[in-house]
Amino acid sequence: MQSNYGPRIQIKVVRLSKISSVMPKIIVTWLVCIALSGCTAGNNYSKIYPNTLDKNLSIYLNLGNVDKLPSKIDVYVGVNDISKDCTDQFQGDISISPGVNKIGLVPGKKVYVVVAAIDRGDFLGRNAGYTVRHGALLTPRVGRQYEIVINYIDEMWDYKLYEINGSRRVSLPVVSVSPCNLP
Repeated sequence: MQSNYGPRIQIKVVRLSKISSVMPKIIVTWLVCIALSGCTAGNNYSKIYPNTLDKNLSIYLNLGNVDKLPSKIDVYVGVNDISKDCTDQFQGDISISPGVNKIGLVPGKKVYVVVAAIDRGDFLGRNAGYTVRHGALLTPRVGRQYEIVINYIDEMWDYKLYEINGSRRVSLPVVSVSPCNLP
């Protein structure tokens, strides 16, 4: 039927009693999910490395001109103790930021130190999802300092490991965890 104001629309009234009894449960479920995701939004690991030992590892992180990066990159250092039979024991990770980051490792104990850069994408979530990992087996010696230098330049990662003994800085080979057949 046509009127002077355009076509008439008929609206049916739907009983919402069934929906209204379920809605509070759905809302509570969503609120719990949002709260839990906020607690774990940083990284995917729940264990934080205690970092209470004397600092003998310096990690220099250079992300180039961070303001020009199209996305947000989070960088973490994971510390794994390596036993004599080549099994690993995850000790935790530390979020690091550009500049110098100091970490304490147990001297004389073999560790696998892995640096993971995780791309969180831009503010719209585009270009997210890649992870770059560089790691090395290391047995810190008493009285020595160690440096890991990480540069992100022109979308390429550079990772170097050094041992410092007084004024001497010696480049160490980056030995992956593969000799121990660990994942």
